[in-house]
Amino acid sequence: MHYIKTLEDLIPTVKHLEPVIPGNFYCLNLLHQVVYVNQSTVKATGARSKETLEGMSLFDLYPNDIAKNMINNQKKVIQTKNILIVEECIKDITTGENRFFDVTISPIFNDEGELIGTSGISIEITKRKELEIKTKQQKKELELKEQDKKEFVRSFLHDFNVPAQVMLANTHQLKTTVLSQDSEKLAAYAQGIEEVCLGLISMLNQLKDVLLNDRFQEKAYYSNFSFYQLLEHEIDLAKSLVKFTDGLILSDQLNKNLPNMVSSDFVKVTQIVRNLLSNAIKFTKKGIINIYVTLMNIDDFGYQVRVIIADTGIGIDQGDFERIFEFGTQLHSSYKTNFHGTGMGLHIVKANIDALGGKISVESKIYHGTRFIVDIPLRYPEDIDKSTPPPY
Repeated sequence: MHYIKTLEDLIPTVKHLEPVIPGNFYCLNLLHQVVYVNQSTVKATGARSKETLEGMSLFDLYPNDIAKNMINNQKKVIQTKNILIVEECIKDITTGENRFFDVTISPIFNDEGELIGTSGISIEITKRKELEIKTKQQKKELELKEQDKKEFVRSFLHDFNVPAQVMLANTHQLKTTVLSQDSEKLAAYAQGIEEVCLGLISMLNQLKDVLLNDRFQEKAYYSNFSFYQLLEHEIDLAKSLVKFTDGLILSDQLNKNLPNMVSSDFVKVTQIVRNLLSNAIKFTKKGIINIYVTLMNIDDFGYQVRVIIADTGIGIDQGDFERIFEFGTQLHSSYKTNFHGTGMGLHIVKANIDALGGKISVESKIYHGTRFIVDIPLRYPEDIDKSTPPPY
């Protein structure tokens, strides 16, 4: 029987077993120097032959951080005299890419029971690791999307319930007033119901866009309409909401040179003005909301108009300027606060402005109000793309 005293005495036996050893195999002495490696390890380290590796330390083969980690694992085995199974990350010398290995490190004893070194078998799991990392990233993304959906649903359910309850109360008052034949109050209650219904319809349309479409329509559908009448209607609608809020005033200044008949996407332009006004009303409890609309330029293509909506509300932190236009973003969750909304308004505004080829910017300071500045290009009424019929 072959007597094993030193680690070198074990090498002839290991050589016979090399063909059946999976992955990379090595033997290290107690100084963490290479005594033996198989051909797979030679290839992995980029060495020319087994002989060139013999006597080298792990610091000779790998960068310091990797070598230190590997030596620490070797020391654990030497101290405990137990098998250690770990995962190691090694940078490929030729490509510079990280490669991952499942490593089993075992203590080696001679026939007298003395510890004489360690052996390691490492099996590459880089592809499996990459798949695990990708799966974790996908899981995290799905969890974030699910969280966004839940947040949207909470906000929507809360905000739908609030105007629904108001509508029910107004309906009850309307019935009572009809009996008393008070026509003035009847008209007021009827108007209140109409406004709430418009709000509910708007919210339902937003929900439809979220649930049925991956994103909002980026294409614009052009038709002729009166830009001036659109502004007057949206301003009147906003004023009807403001009049129920004590200490809040809405002022408008429409440039006399504004175009009347234009060609653009009526729905998108309406949504831009309505959502910005609604947003100002929502975050301004007391003070003033101003809307300025001016004609900036006229060229061969049409008109360039600027809409500025300024309020004295709670303001927006400069760090949130980009976030407010993101899908479903709410700086204040509506079901946790009194600021009702689905977090879709400004996202719709930005998407519509982009579709029309316009620009939007924001100026704001916390507790000192906000100014949204919107530039919208409007075509001359005869410039209608009749090849694309509007979907409305």
